[in-house]
Amino acid sequence: MLHILNKNMNVLQKNNPVFLLGVQRSGTTALSYSLNHEFNKHGGLFTINGKLIYFLQRWLTDDDIAFGHFRSDEISFALRRIMPSGIGVENWLKKVDLALHEAAALVANGTDLDAVSLSRQIIMKAYEDYILWGDKYNEYMHQIPYIDKLFPDAKYILLIRNPFDVSNSILNWNKNKPWRPFNSTNNLIKWKSWHEPIISIVRKWEKDKYLIIEYNDLCEGKETERLTNFLNMSFHNTLNNLKINKKNSDFSVDLLPPTIRDIWLELIKNR
Repeated sequence: MLHILNKNMNVLQKNNPVFLLGVQRSGTTALSYSLNHEFNKHGGLFTINGKLIYFLQRWLTDDDIAFGHFRSDEISFALRRIMPSGIGVENWLKKVDLALHEAAALVANGTDLDAVSLSRQIIMKAYEDYILWGDKYNEYMHQIPYIDKLFPDAKYILLIRNPFDVSNSILNWNKNKPWRPFNSTNNLIKWKSWHEPIISIVRKWEKDKYLIIEYNDLCEGKETERLTNFLNMSFHNTLNNLKINKKNSDFSVDLLPPTIRDIWLELIKNR
């Protein structure tokens, strides 16, 4: 199987990482376990909440390089506050630590690399044991321009779930998440603020760069073939764990506030 994938691969290689995007409670964690399983079968690694890129954009800047002071230890610590998961993540974390520490030494002793170039070097070192790789972290929805600087040929999967289901799921979440809104109105506003910028980005992309899939359709098996074709690997046996919450499955787009409805319909149109 591997030689077939390598021969035809226009997505799955080191310079074409795959990023799974989506707001919290949209099903991204469930889908990412299927991606992790399939990547592993093909000699790759899909990390679940790896967060490395999220931290690098914030904690490795051109100013840090100019001052000769990159706090790699802070990133190593932060990565373990809530551990990333998936098959292979333990080895990956060790590689991340090594790559971060090597980069910190480069910065301390002088380097000609800028922050983006050095960040890319760290990431490639972290995933160097794998022929293909990807990551899921919800906040990557805010970092697409930065990710595209790192990896211009990156591929994106955007998992969307209707805003009412997302809001209800967040409100019923029994975990301590201080960043979550307290009511339905604010959850819908947040949903809008996360998805609206995606529209203008998607309009500039070629179709082979992204895939938008809808959560309920994914659970019902209606998106399996599209996901299989996009990533050039079969998901027919790995998506059985996804289930629709029947309490939330009845959804009328006409009930959405007009501005949010327009975004939802535009996302559906661009699938």
